[in-house]
Amino acid sequence: MLGRFNLLLNVGRQKAKKTQKRRINIAAFFLFAFPLAPALPQENVLLQTDQQNSLYVPSGNPQSYQEVKTLLANAAQAMRTKDYHGYFIYQAGNRLDSLEIAHIVRDGREYERVEHLNGPRRAFLHESGIQSGCRGASLFSGVALLPTSDGVQLAEHYQFYIRGGQRIAGRDSVVVQILPKDRLRYGLVLALDLESGLPLMSATTNINQKALERFQFVNLFVGQLPNTVVNPQHQFNRIVEGSCEARNDPSRWQVSWLPSGFKLLREFRLNNSEALHYSDGVSSFTVYVNSDDSKRFKPVSGSIYRGATLAMVSHLMDDQHGTRAFLVGELPHATARKIVSSLQFRP
Repeated sequence: MLGRFNLLLNVGRQKAKKTQKRRINIAAFFLFAFPLAPALPQENVLLQTDQQNSLYVPSGNPQSYQEVKTLLANAAQAMRTKDYHGYFIYQAGNRLDSLEIAHIVRDGREYERVEHLNGPRRAFLHESGIQSGCRGASLFSGVALLPTSDGVQLAEHYQFYIRGGQRIAGRDSVVVQILPKDRLRYGLVLALDLESGLPLMSATTNINQKALERFQFVNLFVGQLPNTVVNPQHQFNRIVEGSCEARNDPSRWQVSWLPSGFKLLREFRLNNSEALHYSDGVSSFTVYVNSDDSKRFKPVSGSIYRGATLAMVSHLMDDQHGTRAFLVGELPHATARKIVSSLQFRP
């Protein structure tokens, strides 16, 4: 879910005099947070230090989804409703980044500041309503869409394991492992704080239980925080959600092939794009279709990775224009390619 894909997104920018704030869309936030690496035909780059980590190897008998549902639901709620401030690492391949995060909730709205602590100075201020239908750009809490819905038949596509406790950032946690039953999606390992429910660690794994990326706190405080904790100290990008326009009419585009279990959760307009958001309850992806100024587009296609997140662009043709489609999500390359190839114009 992270990286930079400047040439593939239509990013609306508004500069202020001193802070040079930039207002960018949800997909742009995913793609500007970290630089991406070119996608490999076979698979993402594994974490160099974790290729044999036993934490990602299942042990014992799998549990039912009902046994892990409460843990996951509590984690999803904690990420959205609690005040917390901490420092965490993000690891993908042989790259390691350290970041600071502060999250508060005031009058039904979330405010989240994320700043990079190594490399160029980069900061993000993210604001959204707790019930916002456009939610999804949060840096740490956007690592995965936690499966809290009973409507998705997760047991058909995943196995669930509750592992022994781990001590992370000085806090005790319980480890939940979610393994896919096919090669069409990724797995997930979560270490959930026993006290607050917050995820202290999240690792996305491939079909061979090898980690593709990992977020892990090294220090975390949970409790009432001052409003000033989310004020960036440097130039920053501002992401305000809740401004996306829900669609009352069906999109002109449809995906004709999906891996079993993935469902269309919502359709909306964002800037000049039509957006279709899908999830199977664990993995998620969004397809953005943009026809504006299409005559200026060159017919290019390609894809790049950052950790488990793939950004793919494809040049399409509808009945009048050349159109670009962007897919952003946590999917294997072959799955994403098949989805994008199945995108059809609906007259």
